[in-house]
Amino acid sequence: MMKYFQVVLLGVMLLARIAAAEQPVSQTVVTVDGEAVSVDEYVYVVRKAIRERFYHGAVPEAELKTYRRELLDDLIDSYLLSAEARRRGLQAVGVESELAVQDTESLTSQLAVAERQRKDLIARLKQQVMADLVLSKAQVRGYYESNLDKFVRPEQNDVSVIVLGVDPSSSSAVWEDARLKAAALKAEVEGGGSFEELAEIHSSDISAAAGGAMGLLHRGLLGGEAEAVLKELAVGEISDPQMMLDGAVLFRLNSRIMAQQLPLDQVEVRARGLLQREQGELAWEALLFRLRGQANIFLNEPLLQKIGV
Repeated sequence: MMKYFQVVLLGVMLLARIAAAEQPVSQTVVTVDGEAVSVDEYVYVVRKAIRERFYHGAVPEAELKTYRRELLDDLIDSYLLSAEARRRGLQAVGVESELAVQDTESLTSQLAVAERQRKDLIARLKQQVMADLVLSKAQVRGYYESNLDKFVRPEQNDVSVIVLGVDPSSSSAVWEDARLKAAALKAEVEGGGSFEELAEIHSSDISAAAGGAMGLLHRGLLGGEAEAVLKELAVGEISDPQMMLDGAVLFRLNSRIMAQQLPLDQVEVRARGLLQREQGELAWEALLFRLRGQANIFLNEPLLQKIGV
């Protein structure tokens, strides 16, 4: 509840600054290609964004001022992009039905509808920009060859375990008994005993039913301590008892498949998708840069200064 009132207070403070702005300063904060962005809309955007971002509590004034300027820039971008979408003949879903009720709704509701329309238009424009990209096989191959590390099958270890479970709160004597029992089991296997049979009898791990077999695991899946142990094992070797969080553990490395570079024919779809996304983002940034460069943007600096932007 306190956080809610802090957000409300921030909004009230901003409104108070706006109300204190001397006349005849225009109540338009910025004009984008002749389209006026009202102070009401800007306040709506600021209050909504502050509520979502600074939910944790008080906001330093310097940080808040910077953030308010960022929000103004984002609002300008949204006007530019939604106008570009309309220029291309795109339409927001539900525009007609929402416009029909705007006149009878509150100002806040109208601003929310306008924001939804802009966001929908921008999303449709971005989809179009992405879809317009055509990538050749040569481009995909070039991306693959420049990013080989993205197309590697990680090292895999075929691992079996015997876990002698110990309650974490147990005494040191209980932990030591588990370690000694694990050491005895290792000696039994090395003397000709069956790891699988001993796992079925003694292990508390879910893998016990399969004779301790965990199957092929990508390197890194088991976590730092276990991976460090496996790294030092030769194929077929059993580790010394390892005291882990859940008890005393024996690891056996059954086999190791080294990391493999995957050929392009196996990963071409993924490579194309990654390049499409990368090139799409660049095309999107280029579009916004072009729109910014061509636009007539007039900031109402006197008003912005008075409201702390």
